[in-house]
Amino acid sequence: MSSANRIESFGKWVGDNLLFSEVLEADNRAPCLIFSMPDFILRLFHMEDGGNEFGLLAPRIEFWIALTMTLIFGAIFSSCLSCIMYQFIVIPRKRNNKQNNEYMTPFLVGVGIIMPLCALYPYYGLRYFHIKNKMIKFLTGLAQLTSFFRCSEAMFGFLPPNVDDSLTNLIIYNAFPVEVKFNANGAIKSTWTTVSHNGANCVKYILILGIYSSIMLSYDYQPYSN
Repeated sequence: MSSANRIESFGKWVGDNLLFSEVLEADNRAPCLIFSMPDFILRLFHMEDGGNEFGLLAPRIEFWIALTMTLIFGAIFSSCLSCIMYQFIVIPRKRNNKQNNEYMTPFLVGVGIIMPLCALYPYYGLRYFHIKNKMIKFLTGLAQLTSFFRCSEAMFGFLPPNVDDSLTNLIIYNAFPVEVKFNANGAIKSTWTTVSHNGANCVKYILILGIYSSIMLSYDYQPYSN
């Protein structure tokens, strides 16, 4: 087996076993709850052509595993970009030495390397890992989107306070789609009150996402006609 075939086989294995590409391609779950909506609500959202019965689907563990792995892969990708960003954007910008051409280095690396990688990775990543589920496709580009804009922050010197103090801070800032606050000692630790509050919010939004996916799936994620 050639090296190209090995790389392709690895991507297929990751897609099938960690991202459940084949399993999540079609949703064959039976609704655990069926309900009807008033006609005026359907007309309000232009959804009257699809009927007035809706089904609520129970969570599927494969989807949440695939979602978690997608966020992990995105964090790894963003961490790798952070190393390039820190070395060729943050440090030269701090020096700001025009005599050795470091003044243009942040813009050349950001616009010429990091931003194109952020734009191209979702397209080729979907094909390489054979991702077929529409929600996972959408979430695959999340890390690249945040890295794209955070790269622009680094280029123009608008990173939040203390983020560019060290490579570790920058990796933490880029690896997570949520906002992380920093001080002179690094990332600020959360209190148990904050953790419990955010955990409750996480469960709430998991339920909301499940309801949203159940409704939108009935219209193939296209509730409005062309």
